[in-house]
Amino acid sequence: MTRLALNSALFILVALGAAVAPTAHALSCVRPSGYRYLSEGERLRGRIREAAAVFAGRFVEAESQGDYRISRFEVLRVWKGRVNKLEAVKYSTVFGTAPEYVAGEIYLVFASGESGDFQNNLEECDHTIHIVTRGGRPLYPDSIGWGRAPRTH
Repeated sequence: MTRLALNSALFILVALGAAVAPTAHALSCVRPSGYRYLSEGERLRGRIREAAAVFAGRFVEAESQGDYRISRFEVLRVWKGRVNKLEAVKYSTVFGTAPEYVAGEIYLVFASGESGDFQNNLEECDHTIHIVTRGGRPLYPDSIGWGRAPRTH
């Protein structure tokens, strides 16, 4: 075979492989094999491992800034990361819509980045978990414990 024929054959094989191979990207919501067999606690602990920061916050307000929606939270508990008492999380609206929160409600937030520049985790399709309350007290998932207080400075 000539060099041109070899290159053409290789190109065709690569193109065919790309066309039939399953693909996943950050916004696809494709879960690893076996994900559906994990308990809710195992799924939650996996999401915590993947996030830079995890905290429960009472939603205060949101505003749009260009291709982003900035959601502000009064932080109640922290499971991971350096998190202050008040935090904002930036959600890109380029590939979809940002989550809609209800003022005063509590959410478990999974974020990338660092305090002062938190962003949603693009790898996750569900960016937050709504936390229900009983008698005014938040009921956090048993599998993650109570967390700790946020930084106050």
